[in-house]
Amino acid sequence: MTNRHLRFISWIAVSSKPQSEKESLEIQRRLNHEFVAELSRRYPGYSGTIIKELEVVGSRSIIEIAEARKSYQAYATLIDLIRKRAFDALIVRSRDRLGREGSLILTIERLCWQNGIVVVPRQSLPATLDVEELRDSEGAYLIGALEGHFARSSVRRLVNESLMGRRARVEKKKLFAGTPPWGYRYRYDSERNEHIEVDPEAAEIIRTILVELFTQRQLSYPQIAATLNERGLKTSKGKPWTHSNVRNYVKRADPYGGYLVIFRESKKETVIVHGSHEPILTQVEWEALLRERERREYSRNPPVSAYANVVYCTATKKKMIVTRTNVRRESTNPNIFVCNHCPVRHTITESAVARAVRWWMEIMQGNMDADRVSRRYQSETFEMLNAKYNSLRDAEIASLQDQGKILDRYICGYISDAEFDQQLERNTEEVTAARSASHEVAAEIENIVQEQQKLAKSNWLRTFGIDLLARAEGEPIAVGHMLSESMRVYVSSVREKRVSARVDVIALI
Repeated sequence: MTNRHLRFISWIAVSSKPQSEKESLEIQRRLNHEFVAELSRRYPGYSGTIIKELEVVGSRSIIEIAEARKSYQAYATLIDLIRKRAFDALIVRSRDRLGREGSLILTIERLCWQNGIVVVPRQSLPATLDVEELRDSEGAYLIGALEGHFARSSVRRLVNESLMGRRARVEKKKLFAGTPPWGYRYRYDSERNEHIEVDPEAAEIIRTILVELFTQRQLSYPQIAATLNERGLKTSKGKPWTHSNVRNYVKRADPYGGYLVIFRESKKETVIVHGSHEPILTQVEWEALLRERERREYSRNPPVSAYANVVYCTATKKKMIVTRTNVRRESTNPNIFVCNHCPVRHTITESAVARAVRWWMEIMQGNMDADRVSRRYQSETFEMLNAKYNSLRDAEIASLQDQGKILDRYICGYISDAEFDQQLERNTEEVTAARSASHEVAAEIENIVQEQQKLAKSNWLRTFGIDLLARAEGEPIAVGHMLSESMRVYVSSVREKRVSARVDVIALI
């Protein structure tokens, strides 16, 4: 008989105190090794070696394999090894040590089976270690199908039971619903009772993010990530920091303030309780974090500004976006305008725009006489052009009437073909010239009309503009509508590599 040597992975797990009383981790490890060492006694022709041991302590109710992989490193390692087909058999005390829910157990078994790996529960041994024979076994297939049907039909019940268990664990035991967040870890005493303790190294990084960089220095998420990377600090998985990593720790900082939160983003009512664990942040630091977080959330809501539809970028002629600054300022108006279209993302404060507009309106008030002269000149010019336009239109109509007369004379035989062509060509040139001249005059008239409209807006702003600006803060929507119908403020970057900006031109529209 040919001997076949199998590579085993030893899986040992306890999820509760009662389970540890049945078989502790030490006993499971010893029995797994003894079973593999004596494999040939139970399966003649086979021998084996344990190439790796995986251990899970304090597992919780998990239904999907993706959640198990994310929550426990042992599951992630096991799944990677299965997909790489890095071993031949998985030795475990019993099937229930692969997970606390039937759906997860079945998923792991199916994944092993698909990759040519046999699961060997010591308390319910398979008939053979040959995966091909197991695949051809109608009974094994039937059992798998029944278990799969059971897992699918009961998934809603499993989810509900899991949620109820998490809620009871948080509300009654004051413990984390599942895996402790980074900065904490579980420790077990001799009786397998759970205790939460602070991980000092991780806690120091957490404090750096939440207290020093976010609350005190008030850096943005990208700036915090860059600072952590410059200091050589790594995430919980040993990777460089990104702004999304930082944001997640800030948004989910409740455990570090001493609180436990579940159902935060579900349709169920959110549960918040004081945990039994030691807070990483003091009460003063936690309250400061909440204030800073609330301030930033408020600053992300689009602010209302009287100049929201007035400020434009000089280079792109596109409207600049109004937002709020992230840096705390003494000013009562933290609004800024940002250009997101230029290569250099330049900004200007609303206060600077308001000062420029007020200065412009004060300058206009001193030019009243010049505007009166301009208005009188434009009025005289408009009358002259209007008379010229009417004269050109009359000439064009007369030329068109002459075309009809020329046609009648040609039909009656009073003129020859050559004379008809000459007269019609000359008449067409007269019509074209008169039409072109009338269009030019009409364009001049339109320009004067637009200038008169601007002048009317200028007079209106000159008369009421200063009072209008005084109402900008109290009535931003009404004032903003009036300003947007009358003027534009064009802004450009001070230098190519500077984010600050300046007002270039203020123009009537």
